[in-house]
Amino acid sequence: MSTAGFLKIANSTAANVSTNPAAGWYMLLGTTSSTVAERIITNSLAADKYVYVFALSPPSSSSGGTCPPPALCKATAGIVRKYVLYYANGNYALGATDRASVVPNASFATDPIFYVASDQSGNVAFTTNHGHFEPGKTSQPTKSNVKDWKEK
Repeated sequence: MSTAGFLKIANSTAANVSTNPAAGWYMLLGTTSSTVAERIITNSLAADKYVYVFALSPPSSSSGGTCPPPALCKATAGIVRKYVLYYANGNYALGATDRASVVPNASFATDPIFYVASDQSGNVAFTTNHGHFEPGKTSQPTKSNVKDWKEK
C-alpha cells in the first residue's frame, strides 16, 4: 500500500495538526527493532469522533526460561497502551498530551465497547486480564431518547 498523500504521525506524542489531511493519516507504533515491536491487540472502536484501540509492547527483554511448563517460565508481560485518536486527523483527545496512555497492571485488554449510561453520557469501556472493568466518558456529549427509536 502506498502512503503517498497520507499524513504520517511519527509517534503517539507528535504534535497535533490544525488541518485534516485530504488522503488520510497513519501513525507509526512505538518500536525499537524489526522483531520486537508494539502491535495492535484489539479491534478498534469509533465513537463520538474518536477511534479507540489497544496495543501491546513486548517487554524490553525476557529473562530466559521456557514456556510451558509454568514453573520454568520467566517471561514478563509487556505494556498495554490505550490509544485515543481523532478520526479525521489522528490528533489526541481534548486536554490530552499523548495519543496513548498506559493501562496499569495489564498484559492484555478486551475490545473497547461503547455504551450510554443512565445520565445519557457516552462511555467507552474495556476489561483487563485481571477482570478489572475500566469505564470512561467520551469527550463528546451523547444523548439518546427512547421516543426517537422506532421499530421497522
